Amino acid sequence: MSYDDDGEENAMKEYLQYLVDSGNLEGAAKGVALQVIDQGLGSLIGKQVAVFKLQIEDAFLKRTCKTCGADVALADLDGYDDGGRCGDCRNSFESF
Repeated sequence: MSYDDDGEENAMKEYLQYLVDSGNLEGAAKGVALQVIDQGLGSLIGKQVAVFKLQIEDAFLKRTCKTCGADVALADLDGYDDGGRCGDCRNSFESF
């Protein structure tokens, strides 16, 4: 997953803050998330990168829409748990 533009990185940081505040992250994953929020993804080194990939990115940031199979954008993750749909499919479903 790439966080190349400022909008994507900001969306990731907001979602990481949500994960920290809601108690979804503990131990090393929480520490790595807080570092990314404060210093950015580029500040991670060595094992921190592995912790981010396995315990944060793979577990919380990579989501696939259960309706169309598309990757769910970071901006849509806040509604993902409500049916597992991307923003487009969720909007289409809600309009019925």
